[in-house]
Amino acid sequence: MELDQRWVRPISGIDLQRALLETGRSRFDTIVRLYTEGVGLLAEREQGPNVIVCAVSDEILDTAATLDQTGQRIGHGRPVDPRQLPLSFDFATEQSGDEPLHRDLRRALKARVMLLPRHVPTQLVTRHLFRDDAGGDDPAARAWSLSVGLYYKGRGIPWRLAHVAPHVCFVGISFHRTTSHTRDVTYASLAQAFSTEIEGFVLRGSEPVLPREDRRIQLSREQAFDLGQQILREYRAHAERLPVRITLHKTTLFSAEERDGFTAALAEIPVLEMLTLSASNYRLLTPWAYPPKRGTLFTINRQTNLLYTTGLYRPWDTYPGPHIPSPIEVVAPTLDPDEIRRVSEETLGLTKMNWNSASIGGRDPITLRMAYEVGPIMAELPADAIPERSYRYYM
Repeated sequence: MELDQRWVRPISGIDLQRALLETGRSRFDTIVRLYTEGVGLLAEREQGPNVIVCAVSDEILDTAATLDQTGQRIGHGRPVDPRQLPLSFDFATEQSGDEPLHRDLRRALKARVMLLPRHVPTQLVTRHLFRDDAGGDDPAARAWSLSVGLYYKGRGIPWRLAHVAPHVCFVGISFHRTTSHTRDVTYASLAQAFSTEIEGFVLRGSEPVLPREDRRIQLSREQAFDLGQQILREYRAHAERLPVRITLHKTTLFSAEERDGFTAALAEIPVLEMLTLSASNYRLLTPWAYPPKRGTLFTINRQTNLLYTTGLYRPWDTYPGPHIPSPIEVVAPTLDPDEIRRVSEETLGLTKMNWNSASIGGRDPITLRMAYEVGPIMAELPADAIPERSYRYYM
């Protein structure tokens, strides 16, 4: 890859060595700052780039790729009863505040870049891209993943889902937990993964989600209504019209409050579907050496619908996975069998919409996969920050 040197911003070797001599949080924050400053300087240049590649050295990868701020025990409390063993609840922590206890360089950098006055998507590359490590992807797969990822982050659309009507919006809802020294809250992160007309966008619930008495995480009616309204506003802003159908994906059952809230917020939409896509404990056995084919839909008593999004891939006559695949259970009580087949076909197609992988398809549809990936990056953002809407900044 040949580049004009004015688009290359080396990090000072002296600054990097000084950062690596630091420890813990100080080292982690300094390295994030060095990369963020470099990204900011490149982005500010006239006719700046569409995407910036950040090369992470072996030293950084080995010593500062993650940060655990849970604290270290510094002493033993004296037992009140001499027959009791000494226990300690005193911990030395390097900081206090709203930063997550467990931090990751990639997530922290992507979050910091979003806070820059002028920012662009980033792509982190490490030694694993260039070396043939044992158990890693082959060179062709690595080249494919990098090329397609850069193409999308550079404002291209690699491919779209076929055979879907115009202005259909698929939305994945997931919860992400932010744990720090001063707070432990859960938000709903929501990622619109696909539409035939617009690119995916990312939203975050405006208020923390409180667990119920049974410790299950559910949205209140007001929170579901707020998220539904955000979906409409964001879709209208991109497409200049409303969708004709919205299909919501969630890994847990929709509560009555959630259904009421989304139904009220999305009352203008002609068709609204709420699907639960969760891991199933069922397994299907076949008479041959391979598991069921990818795309197998099996229905039990017209109530339990099992969809194999991974399995035997017929064009290759093999199963390309390392473990025994498990199906996804499709729960949609209001849909008839023909509609279940249709939403299952759409779900299977959405497993092929990951533009950062050379795989023929993942286990989860991109709606839910996006929501999982977005949450940890959002946890690095200040509570009052407005997250970047485009998924390019999270991938």
